[in-house]
Amino acid sequence: MPPGAVHEVRAPNVVTRLTGTVVSVEIENVSEPVTRVCVAAGTASAITRSGAVVVNANQCVLVTGDRMTRVPLRRYPAPPPREAPPERTIGRR
Repeated sequence: MPPGAVHEVRAPNVVTRLTGTVVSVEIENVSEPVTRVCVAAGTASAITRSGAVVVNANQCVLVTGDRMTRVPLRRYPAPPPREAPPERTIGRR
């Protein structure tokens, strides 16, 4: 992303504007839209009809309908280490 470029992620109940950011947006459609916006690095703006909130690095906001609530950042476990492939010998046996 070039410096200063702004991108938007649109969900049914929130628009997230980001600049130079690592962000995760999860959307669930239950009785009303539920969207979780988490920022790993940088900042993002979560904007609904009722207002806007800045989400900084290592923060999340949960948007239910038009209501925004700060929630803990989800920490996902690291993937298991990859095993090295077996060595292959090229040549005659």
